Amino acid sequence: MNVVELTEKQKSRLSRLLVEPVEQRAGQGIKRLRFWDGAAVEPLTRHLSMSDTLVASSLGYMSYSSSNLGKAVIGRYCSIAGNVRLIGDNHPTDWVTTHVFAYAPRYKNILRENGYPDWDAVSPARLKRPMLEIGNDVWIGRDAVLGRGIKIGNGAVIAGSAVVTKDVPPYAVYGGVPARLIRYRFPEETIERLLHTKWWEYRISNFGSMKFNDVERFLDQFAELSETWSKMPDLRMPITDILSGTVDIPEKDEWL
Repeated sequence: MNVVELTEKQKSRLSRLLVEPVEQRAGQGIKRLRFWDGAAVEPLTRHLSMSDTLVASSLGYMSYSSSNLGKAVIGRYCSIAGNVRLIGDNHPTDWVTTHVFAYAPRYKNILRENGYPDWDAVSPARLKRPMLEIGNDVWIGRDAVLGRGIKIGNGAVIAGSAVVTKDVPPYAVYGGVPARLIRYRFPEETIERLLHTKWWEYRISNFGSMKFNDVERFLDQFAELSETWSKMPDLRMPITDILSGTVDIPEKDEWL
């Protein structure tokens, strides 16, 4: 986890991207940023704020998260409630011991620094943390627990307090402990049409006249109007590059 004390210039750059400018967050404003290596964001994202610290996740366009999901790739138009957590690291159940001393470098370093130069540990590569992948238009309820390395499909819903350990299909509603399929949001034919539209590849300004509360009407409108729209390119920018100023922040007409 990286922790950066923000300069005024860095705050200004972040404020051009986020829904809420960092100066307006947490009373006195955000002073520092926490994020994982590789974290990248698109414009119009909204992130968890802890007092004067902003925790930034890898979020796609228009997504917001009130939870710190760390090493996860999150699509566009996602809604993630508070206290959503990842299941802890896996331990090797097929080894002699499940204890981390058998593979964690910190124990090897302690022993080698204290007179045991030949003490070794198995490489932890086998236990590398897999990436959580969350699709587009996904809603995850408060207190949900997600397995590392699972894939949550486009349009899926995860109920609050669910424990999800397996992949979730598109437009499925999962809940319970362990989580199971409760239902699909729409009939199969409607799901296929929604997936075919890939509506999340378009800017929010395109949808001003669309009937989001009437799925069939929306699909008809989309088929009629989207031919004149241009898809929004992938605008993800590494947070390290945003802070360093080595990446140009897109102008608003590119993402509104």
